[in-house]
Amino acid sequence: MRGLCPRAPGIYRFPPEWLRDRAASAALAIPALSRRSGRIPALPYSPLSVVSISRIEVGYERAFRMNTNSKIWWIGPLVLILIRVLSLEVALAHAQAKERALVFRTGFGLRLLIGVGVAIFSVQIVKSYGKESGWVIGMGVAIVGLTLLGWPSTLTVDTTAVTQHRWYRRPTRIPWDEVTAILRNKVGDMQVLGKSGRSITFTRYHVDPARFQNEVMRRGRIDTVIDPSAPPSLRI
Repeated sequence: MRGLCPRAPGIYRFPPEWLRDRAASAALAIPALSRRSGRIPALPYSPLSVVSISRIEVGYERAFRMNTNSKIWWIGPLVLILIRVLSLEVALAHAQAKERALVFRTGFGLRLLIGVGVAIFSVQIVKSYGKESGWVIGMGVAIVGLTLLGWPSTLTVDTTAVTQHRWYRRPTRIPWDEVTAILRNKVGDMQVLGKSGRSITFTRYHVDPARFQNEVMRRGRIDTVIDPSAPPSLRI
């Protein structure tokens, strides 16, 4: 590695130790030159190239260090584990009996995750007030607002109707004699349709999907579940 130095475009192929050695050798030679010398000995690179090599070396080392010793590597596995835990909770949890109705909520873990996220984000917005630009604060407030609007709904099944409850509007209610169909896609989301055009959505994150489907089919006198992704000839 002490021979001729490669061209600059291929400098990334060499380890940072080699770059440091060549840059240091060239840098030490520059102060030793006499001011009266009319001829500068040939260097592997020009002085500007030496500076460029040093910068390349620093970037090379930083990139290598980030790729191998990253301190946030655990985020990916943590997200996968969290998704798995939430799915397991939905599969194991059951609907709650409240008076004469069955209550279907989303898993407690999902509600806790959304609530904690909104709280942390709100605190950060308050701390950043007066320090960040107005559009940044406005965007943060909009994100919090949209998250609250997307708060998971609660569904109830009683002797008269199936009802969807959301905190920011009146409940959507479909009596059993107005239920016309129930749709279910491949990921588990269900939609109950009514004669008046109203619909109620049961997401894959709601607990006890099998019981919800059975209750709606039995009380609404629905014989089949329609797959909206299937061809029209197979939706029977």
